[in-house]
Amino acid sequence: MQFTNLIIGGVFLLVLLVGLFYTLQVGRQMEKRQSEYDTEVSEKVEKRPYIRNPIFIAYIVLIAFALFYIFYISFSTTW
Repeated sequence: MQFTNLIIGGVFLLVLLVGLFYTLQVGRQMEKRQSEYDTEVSEKVEKRPYIRNPIFIAYIVLIAFALFYIFYISFSTTW
C-alpha cells in the first residue's frame, strides 16, 4: 500500500508541476506577442473566463481526485 501511495503522490506532483510550467510558459509567450489586433473571444468564454480555461479544469479534476483518494484511504485503512 505504501508503494502505491508513493506512485500516486508522484503522479499528482508531476501533473501539478507540468501544469504550472505550461501556464508560466504560455504567459511569457503572451507577453512577447503584445499586438494591437487581438482575435475575438467567444461570448461564452467572456462570461466565464476561468471556468473555460483548461488548466483550471485540470487542476480542479486533479484536486477532486486527490481528495477522493485521501478520503478513500482514510476510511478503508484500519489504524
